Amino acid sequence: MLFLIDSSNLVYRCFYAIQNLTTSKGFPTNSIHGVLKTLRQWVREYQPSHMAMVIDGETPAERLELVPGYKASRPPMPDDLAKQLPVLEELVPLLGITQIEDPKQEADDLIASLAKRAVEEGQEVIIASNDKDFFQLLRPGVRILRQTPSQSAMVDEKWLQTEWGLIPGQVVDYLSLTGDSVDEIKGIDGVGDKTARKWLSEFGSLEGIYDHLDKLSPRFQTKMAGQLDRLKINRKVIALRTDLMPHLGHVDFKRRTPDYPKLCERLRELEFKTMPAELEAEARKLQPKAQGELF
Repeated sequence: MLFLIDSSNLVYRCFYAIQNLTTSKGFPTNSIHGVLKTLRQWVREYQPSHMAMVIDGETPAERLELVPGYKASRPPMPDDLAKQLPVLEELVPLLGITQIEDPKQEADDLIASLAKRAVEEGQEVIIASNDKDFFQLLRPGVRILRQTPSQSAMVDEKWLQTEWGLIPGQVVDYLSLTGDSVDEIKGIDGVGDKTARKWLSEFGSLEGIYDHLDKLSPRFQTKMAGQLDRLKINRKVIALRTDLMPHLGHVDFKRRTPDYPKLCERLRELEFKTMPAELEAEARKLQPKAQGELF
């Protein structure tokens, strides 16, 4: 199994879920603590043979050309989170998990490319993210793990059909219609979740909707008139690329045994107490003779 992690989604979620955690000198450690705890939980629960933390790069120029305001209104990263990212980039490999980044590409496209290739190589894939854009990638062998502080859900094609009434091939058209205020992608005014799902259930696609425009209410006929070209632009922006990093396959992300001594040393420098003790106990259990002299 290849377990792909949307790094940005995870670090932000942990940053806001855990409050007021710092070292005695005031260095923030809330996201570090949450990310490491979550990664260890996933390893225990899913036992993935291959695992990768995928880091976001720049917004590709092609998307900015199509939608000049794409992601323009997103607030800057909080300083206390930015300070933790270099530490996380140091610690995650010590856990035995590979990190991957292309400075010129968004993490979503890297994940989509790696997932497609892994399935073609016969691997099962789990994508850990709350980003609904990934629903377009669902297929046999690809699932999405969505988590909130109170619950988690494993999303597959059946879930999408039950909860949204859509198939994966309709997700991009659905998002094109409803828009995404976070990414500055403007949908059709007044077209919400229920309306978009109803239309796609009845007509199949954007083109199908326009082929049956006369079946919409007069109000929506007016709103939709002349908008197909713009919706097709939305579709191009939302559709994830699956052709990046062709030199990499799932074998490049084989999970390694953690570097327990370095990891525990670094965590103690950050004034963590429980996690280093847990890691030391785990190391002794796995390699009692080799680790006996280290701790």
